[in-house]
Amino acid sequence: MGCFDQFQLVISPKQFLLVPPRNKAQEGHPGVLISRPGGAISMCADPAALAEEMARGGAKKMNVYGVLGVAHAPNRQASYLVVVRRKVRVGVVCGSPVWRHDGAEIIGVRPKSAKGNKESREDLDEELVKSFLIQVLGTPYFYFSYDMDLTQTRQRMFSKSDSGNQELLPLLQRADRRFVWNAKLLDPFVNACAGKPGGGDAVHSFLLPVIHGAVFVNRCEIGGKQFTWSLVRL
Repeated sequence: MGCFDQFQLVISPKQFLLVPPRNKAQEGHPGVLISRPGGAISMCADPAALAEEMARGGAKKMNVYGVLGVAHAPNRQASYLVVVRRKVRVGVVCGSPVWRHDGAEIIGVRPKSAKGNKESREDLDEELVKSFLIQVLGTPYFYFSYDMDLTQTRQRMFSKSDSGNQELLPLLQRADRRFVWNAKLLDPFVNACAGKPGGGDAVHSFLLPVIHGAVFVNRCEIGGKQFTWSLVRL
């Protein structure tokens, strides 16, 4: 089971809403709600209707290419929702497009209206977390695929496919957690929705595992014969 390659994020002072693509919403796929300022995560049975209601109240909408997770300050008093806003196609590896992260939106879970006029410890924590995220995500070495596990060798993937239908598992569950850069950032979504009605695997459609490394895809010609070679380095 792969991830959505594009969907809407709706932002209001009270909550964030992740809305599945129109065709998936029509099939009954739930959305995901993140409350503000508390950050509680839950599933939404009718995301399209709620998105319209939020829009009438002045909510902001943006198209995103995946959720990287929620980053917390050390004291957990400040946190940010991180989503992919820009991507660059690197090439095709084993039939699946591979992309490089090219820009993120980093949005404070605590809305600005909840902040006082004086700079508090929470404000300082938020600025520290945001500056760290901007610095780290500014490096051009984050890669992802919406339907292929980049953390496993081909040999290991073939051996796993012999022991069961791995393709039916969510991409994050198939991945080797040691090489998923944002595994901890995605944990709040997985833990909050596991075992919940309408949750479970549904939340994984929004969650985008990324690797920090290098991906090379090149077309070559030897003796008049053309071929493409690819290398994923973790």
